[in-house]
Parts: sequence; C-alpha cells; structure tokens
Amino acid sequence: MENLSMREIILRLKEVKSERNLSLQKIYDMLEERNEHLSMATLSRVFSAGSEDSSYNYDGTIRPLVTLLVHNDTRGESATAAEADTLKAVIAAKTDHIEHLQKQLEDERADARRRIDFLKQRLARMDAVIDALLGRTTTSGVDSISDN
Repeated sequence: MENLSMREIILRLKEVKSERNLSLQKIYDMLEERNEHLSMATLSRVFSAGSEDSSYNYDGTIRPLVTLLVHNDTRGESATAAEADTLKAVIAAKTDHIEHLQKQLEDERADARRRIDFLKQRLARMDAVIDALLGRTTTSGVDSISDN
C-alpha cells in the first residue's frame, strides 16, 4: 500500500505542477529560495513520464517537493483539488509507514521477550548446575549431575 501511496503522491505533484504551469527551472529556483537542494536531474526524473512507478527517498526527494508545491502558507491561496489530493496521499503514505513501523516494533518486542525468557531459563539451569557442583540442594530439578 505504501508504494501505491507514493505513486499517488508523485502523480499529484505532477498535477499541481501542471495546474500551476510551473517549469522545472521555476521549481528548482523556488526550492533554492527555501534552501532546499534537488538537482535538475532529480527534478527531471520525478516529473518525467512514468516516474510514478520509480522508487524515491521520501525525505530527500519527495518531501521538499510536497512542502514547496502543496503547502500554501507562503502563497496565501486556497489549496487546489490536486494539492488536497496530494496531501491526502502523503497522509496515507505516512499512515501506512507508521502501521508498518508499529508492526515491526511489536515483532521486535515479542522477539526480545522470547530471548529474555530463554536467557532466564539458561540462567536458572546454570544456577542449578553451580548449586549441584557445590553440593547444595536445589529445587530446580537438576538430576543429571550426581555427586561422585
């Protein structure tokens, strides 16, 4: 689902570019004014035909374009339909990413709990072995060690 959302974001960025009649040079200049730096080659790749099926780093490439083309605080204008759709796609992509990270965290926590339980069992066995070697009585049931 995350790839679908990223695809939608890129398609929406293309629509915004078209609606606002922006050239790549104008987008490049606008980015530079905001101290955001994307090369002209990167801009060409993002806005080329079929680019929505390519993979891009969100934070390094797409986020600056979304911030520039979709956030309207500097223009003082209402959002266009394409801009609103772009924001919805961004939210969907981020929501998918958060869900993925939550699942990953849950899996890592479960794995950590399994490892901790395993290590506790190992420590209990080691304690029992040490007790048996020292001739202490143990309640953990280590029967394999005998005093000879």
